[in-house]
Amino acid sequence: MKDRGKIWVTRSEPGATQLAERIEAAGLKVWKAPVMRIEPLQPVVCERWTNITGEVGPGQQLPAGAIPDLPKPRLIIVLSVHGAMPYLRGCGIPRYADVQHIAIGRATARVLESLPVAVPAESTSEGILAMPQVANLGRGDELWIVAGEGGRTVLVDHFRRQLKLRIARFTTYRRVSVEVGLQRRDVRQIGMIVVGSAAGLSAVHAQWRLAGGQEFVKLLVPSQRVADKAAQLGFQRVYNTQGASADTVIAAITSMDGTA
Repeated sequence: MKDRGKIWVTRSEPGATQLAERIEAAGLKVWKAPVMRIEPLQPVVCERWTNITGEVGPGQQLPAGAIPDLPKPRLIIVLSVHGAMPYLRGCGIPRYADVQHIAIGRATARVLESLPVAVPAESTSEGILAMPQVANLGRGDELWIVAGEGGRTVLVDHFRRQLKLRIARFTTYRRVSVEVGLQRRDVRQIGMIVVGSAAGLSAVHAQWRLAGGQEFVKLLVPSQRVADKAAQLGFQRVYNTQGASADTVIAAITSMDGTA
């Protein structure tokens, strides 16, 4: 594998260390410097949509004391490891051992392995929507989503507009930007950047440009939604890895041998 310069791993922990170790094991140079840290929310925030007219928009925010009285869901979607860990530990969200869960990514599924859990073929919103567990939902069914602040709002919009579901969206954490102290000399050594989320992309763009970085650097992103945002920010060489797992990122890097 040819020398690409350092690969800047910007995603939050614990995924940053896991990915950096895999990249180093592949014989590549890596600079691990997460641009986001995870801040748990306590109590969790619950936003609720109950009408089945298909309208989208903000839901009703429920007080924490009302969460135990929510109807039992038919399906629970957990969008990340950061959401799965507080959910499993007990953060005020009821857990049902007889309800099907969908986990985004193998790492999230491992956290939820004591529960019925399935993983989409692609760790994207499109991958979730293609799953048979989602296709089996009907008008008025109860769906829960466990996520971070601002994550994957497209899912709620789709479930409301297309499937007319009742939804509870639990926000268990927020991402907080971290200054990594990127210098011009660092920029000269970096040949590729790996980002893990739309929020992370915004933080990378701000710090990269401030340090004199140019938008023709190779940028690996986890989904088409983030790829579209990267293009809007001016990045010219954007590669959609179709997920944020170490396996998908390493496969993408390997497949780029010989590309300009």
